[in-house]
Amino acid sequence: IIRGHADWWMDLCGRGWFRDEELWNLRSSLKEMDDAFLKRKTPYTPDIALILDEESLMMNGYGSSKMVTPFLKRTGIERSGVTYGQYLLDDVLRDPPKAKLFIIAFARDFKNEKREKLEKLKSQSGFRIIEVTEGSQLSAEYIAAEAAKAGAHVYAPAGSAIVCAGENHVAVQAQRGGEITIDFGAGPVIDALTKEKVSDGAIVPVKFKLGETRIFKIPSI
Repeated sequence: IIRGHADWWMDLCGRGWFRDEELWNLRSSLKEMDDAFLKRKTPYTPDIALILDEESLMMNGYGSSKMVTPFLKRTGIERSGVTYGQYLLDDVLRDPPKAKLFIIAFARDFKNEKREKLEKLKSQSGFRIIEVTEGSQLSAEYIAAEAAKAGAHVYAPAGSAIVCAGENHVAVQAQRGGEITIDFGAGPVIDALTKEKVSDGAIVPVKFKLGETRIFKIPSI
């Protein structure tokens, strides 16, 4: 919802996959959030842009397209505690997103014209660009540190959570159980589903179960 993705709920075989009262009660509780995001005037704008170049990806050999998901899983991009999105290099060179840190994955053998445009983009101020060839180069701690240098907001300690934020909402999926300190950037913090106040302040220790996702509402920042 926060990223602006459209989801289709389909019972392909007509077997009653969604015939569950608790599920639909949960779905109804998301309506207010859905309606708010339908009215958004700007696209999802994460602080980290993970960038792939289709031509460069092919230089990695047969089946290289299958490496993208393992690349994400092996790196700390998801677990950096910073918001991120995925982009194609051609789109970035045409219209750069308003990210603080650009990470170009599988950065190999760019065409001269593309390299020239990329170097021109690098010369501009306002963001930081890192080129990598292997996913092992990117730990959660490294990415969080580089993102902070670039002026990105680090919501959670590296390795502890996956974070998505936009339109005064912050979604946090815990990557470990226990207490995780979240820096929301502003307070008060409200649980978006229960409407209960979580904290008056911006930095909040929140208890999670492993894999639990919670959505919070905050003032504009």
